[in-house]
Amino acid sequence: MPIYEKRSVLDVTPTDLFAWHTRPGAFERLIPPWEHIRVLSRYGGIADGARVTMVIKRGPMTIRWEALHRGFVDGVQFQDVQVSGPFKRWIHTHRFEPAGEGRGELIDHVDFALPFGLTPIAGVLARRLMDRMFAFRHRRIATDLARHREIGQGRRLRLVLTGRAGFVLSQLAAFFSTGGHLVHVFPTAEDVRVGQEHQIVAPNMIRSQALSLLLEAVTRGELAEEVALQWHERLTTLKMRLLGDRVSRRVAWKITREQRLGVDLRRGVCCGHQVAG
Repeated sequence: MPIYEKRSVLDVTPTDLFAWHTRPGAFERLIPPWEHIRVLSRYGGIADGARVTMVIKRGPMTIRWEALHRGFVDGVQFQDVQVSGPFKRWIHTHRFEPAGEGRGELIDHVDFALPFGLTPIAGVLARRLMDRMFAFRHRRIATDLARHREIGQGRRLRLVLTGRAGFVLSQLAAFFSTGGHLVHVFPTAEDVRVGQEHQIVAPNMIRSQALSLLLEAVTRGELAEEVALQWHERLTTLKMRLLGDRVSRRVAWKITREQRLGVDLRRGVCCGHQVAG
């Protein structure tokens, strides 16, 4: 009975680790940039009985995978179990345990079986794939949680993101959602140009996060490097301000009126134009 396990001690509490996984966008943030995965349907979050159906594209092959959630213990663990898909058996237990001094241990425990048996070569390849995937996941969670601590200073923000629909915009929305912020996404068919007279009202952390997402889009082959560099150059020239004072709130109000977008300016931030996407 093959077992795979990955453990990491992170500088956050088990409660915060668990909460991150319960929020919208967590699944999207855990997809490695080299994987091509499209969610067909899902409901129920990570509670018992919740389901997610996705399509994984590997070269010319398209693999349909349906998973059922069970084993939910609030603040402690949850499981996803393959109903149909590429494995003969897949039971993935996500556990979150205290590690002392306010830190938490992230544990991914997978009980799996390959469809044609576990030959020596197949076993080595499967473990290499899981090593790479779970190493990425643990880094992503650690990095995102560290960045979330720098955003909002403990407040729940409200953001409006607009721009061309695609990987970068969806990942940016997922990043902020997993931080506990309320995100409104207004995708546009065309790239949005920001006039010189306008400013983007948003946390400065958006710049580094957008750069990370652009690099991932290039890695996935969804964006040419030259285009990504152009977007990054435009992003670095935009003025960004927090809604921390009366002047910045006036700017946000002006931009929001022009775009006809609603946002609570007393508690959030507004990106009235494209940030990335």
